[in-house]
Amino acid sequence: MVTYVNDLRLSELATGEGSGTWGNTTNTNLELIAEAFSFGTEAITTNADTHTTTIADGSTDPGRSLFLKYTGTLDSACTITIGPNTVSKLWFIENATSGSQSIIISQGSGANVTIPTGQTKAVYSDGAGSGAAIVDALVDLDLTGTTTVAALTASGNVQVAGGSTNGVAISQGAISIKNGGAQSYIDFYCESSNAHYARILAPAHSAFSGNITLTLPATTDTLVGKTTTDTLTNKTLTTPTLTTPIANAGIQLKNGATSAGFIEFFEDSDNGTNKVTLIGPASTADITLTLPSSDGDSGQVLTTDGSGVLSFATVGGAYNSWLVKTSAYTALAGDQIIVNSSSAVTITLPASASAGNTVTIKATGGGTVTIGRNSQKINSTASDGTLASGSATQLVFVDSTIGFLEL
Repeated sequence: MVTYVNDLRLSELATGEGSGTWGNTTNTNLELIAEAFSFGTEAITTNADTHTTTIADGSTDPGRSLFLKYTGTLDSACTITIGPNTVSKLWFIENATSGSQSIIISQGSGANVTIPTGQTKAVYSDGAGSGAAIVDALVDLDLTGTTTVAALTASGNVQVAGGSTNGVAISQGAISIKNGGAQSYIDFYCESSNAHYARILAPAHSAFSGNITLTLPATTDTLVGKTTTDTLTNKTLTTPTLTTPIANAGIQLKNGATSAGFIEFFEDSDNGTNKVTLIGPASTADITLTLPSSDGDSGQVLTTDGSGVLSFATVGGAYNSWLVKTSAYTALAGDQIIVNSSSAVTITLPASASAGNTVTIKATGGGTVTIGRNSQKINSTASDGTLASGSATQLVFVDSTIGFLEL
């Protein structure tokens, strides 16, 4: 019985078969072998989503050709299944269809290869039966030696390997990178297994007002970005516009030829263009003003301890108005506090105190009041104080050795 189990589907005669015709069978097989090195064309039904190419058993068929060209008109991608699924063979397949659609070459449920319109790919089938796959034969093509290309169009990445130190030399001194529907770019990969890259990307068309030239620094340097954290040394910014800048450590406002350094605070633009200006004085020595650590209370003013340390104080005396508290509170210098609570409450002393600062506390309501020292000493001891309900105390700051002294 004649079988067709080989990859070219040639007739294989069993022992004793083909008496008187084996010569014709052999000639046909030789012609089909030659056909396997030939060019063939196969048309796809117009707008078909699927198509089947089955290599004929023992007779001529374009599917057997080494170079197989598909024609026809498509309105969507078409999946082409090549059979039988046991055939293992190499093809050069051209997508010559109209309609700008891809063809998808498959054999079984395994991998397939997509060929865009107008392109040709070398593929091979593994003939694995129902799970057979089609593989792109030139995915990892190694062209060792000198390769001459008259014109090269790359739809993806073009990779040129130059070893660990060698690179690519372009003798004409100019490169033009044209786009394929998106902005052109160059990716520069890091030295560790190409794990990361830095991309230089052309601006969008809408951002251009003409061609531009970017000139690189003439000395070894590092470029900085808009969102990176960088240190700029000896740079002059002429009339810059800064939106909510952050300055670490400090800001120096230098003087001009006829003016001290100054800051201008403009009113809301909805109101107008008026401003408040803070300007440095004519001075014979440097001074430092240290702001208080709180925002003070209504009616209080800034005062100085004579050394530039500012604090809030009530105008007209050393004591603030009486306050009634039922929960934890951090006192200010000059506070007079009544703690009216049946539960325990902590009143914390000011963190930064000057000699003569005073705090008066009266406990009532049944709860015990803990007086938190806030890094200061109380009666020369580095520990908090306790005030029983019904008791009162006045504490006056003396110095860092005594801290707040109870009167």
